[in-house]
Amino acid sequence: MPCISGAFRVADGILLPVTVVQSGGGVDALKLQPSPPIVYGLVDLGASHTCVSTSLAECTCLEQVSMIRVRGVHGLAPTPQYAADLIVRFESIPVVLPRMTVLGFASDAQSSYQILIGRDVISRSTLIISRDGRFTFRL
Repeated sequence: MPCISGAFRVADGILLPVTVVQSGGGVDALKLQPSPPIVYGLVDLGASHTCVSTSLAECTCLEQVSMIRVRGVHGLAPTPQYAADLIVRFESIPVVLPRMTVLGFASDAQSSYQILIGRDVISRSTLIISRDGRFTFRL
C-alpha cells in the first residue's frame, strides 16, 4: 500500500501532491507532453466530496457533467460537477482514483492548494496524524 509521510503545520494542514486529468485518462495521461500539472490537495475532513478549483478544471479541460446546489460555508450555491481521474503522486508510484465526480470551488490564485481532498477519498485511505506534527497517508 503506497504511502506519503511527512511533517505538517496545523495552520497549513496536510497537503498532498495530486494531478487531475480527464476521466478515463488515468496514468497514461502522465505521459502527455506537456504533462499535466502537479498541484497540492488539502486533506479536508470537513468536505464530504473532493473538490477542484474551477481554474484547475478549466486548464485541465475537465468535462462538466452537471450543476448542483451545494451547501457550503457560504450557504447554498450552484456548483459545477466534473468527471475526473485523480492521481495521488506517491513517491514511488502514482495511484489513480478513476472516474470520480468532483465539485468545483473558487480558489484564490495565491492559495497553497487547488484541490480539497474530501471524505470520499479519505474513507478509502488510512490517515494517521500524530501530535508531533507528522502524518502518514496510505491509499
